[in-house]
Amino acid sequence: MNASEYTYLVIEDDRSIWKNIEQRMKRYLQWRAVGFVDEVEEALAVIDKARPQLIFSDWSIRGGNAYQILTHIHQIPLYKPYIIFFTGYQSENPEIPQIVFNEFPLVRKYIVKPIFQNLTEHLEEYIREAEALAEGAEGTPVFIENDLKQQVRIVPQDILCFLQDDNNPRLKVVHTLSSETIYLKQTWEEILRFCQSHQLHVFVAHTRKAIVNRSHIIRVNRPYIWLQGGMRIQVSREKWAELNP
Repeated sequence: MNASEYTYLVIEDDRSIWKNIEQRMKRYLQWRAVGFVDEVEEALAVIDKARPQLIFSDWSIRGGNAYQILTHIHQIPLYKPYIIFFTGYQSENPEIPQIVFNEFPLVRKYIVKPIFQNLTEHLEEYIREAEALAEGAEGTPVFIENDLKQQVRIVPQDILCFLQDDNNPRLKVVHTLSSETIYLKQTWEEILRFCQSHQLHVFVAHTRKAIVNRSHIIRVNRPYIWLQGGMRIQVSREKWAELNP
């Protein structure tokens, strides 16, 4: 694997964060920086020229905010970078996560500043996912049998969680990134085997009630975890110690 096989871009107006991310990324010899920018128009120019596979982006930058950049990316045909989005303004602008999750599905990770602890604990996972996305290894659909014995096409990596149905305890509900819901009759043991066979990194949030795809956890505040799209899952007391967020 060549050192320049993958490229990344940092969009941030705090240069200390530039250097911190750069130092962390030096561990991954297959990744090369194509830019560290602090202004909207400059970010758009780098994206148009280099098409980086991984983008670290703050919300507030000179000349506007990240919404302009995310909108631009979504308008580029066949371009699907792995985007790690962060902000220190969520308390002042509580609508930010809702806008990001509802309007910009290419955002893979949402982090509230400070970001360093999150990157210390999860950057290696993010890099693996970004490489899988760049190589097209992510997103291969499979079929799963629903409660009507129909074969439903699904991308395993897009699964957010499996939850027990509130109205019928015999059914489980699959929630996905696309907001699709699929009802299953499989046992929890069968669901865990499905996750294992498709290499999903899951967490049992509540025995026989909730299994969560760790890759889509964006926020943790005991006793809840939040998933991409804003879904909130309560973690049982006995399972909390196993989370290690």
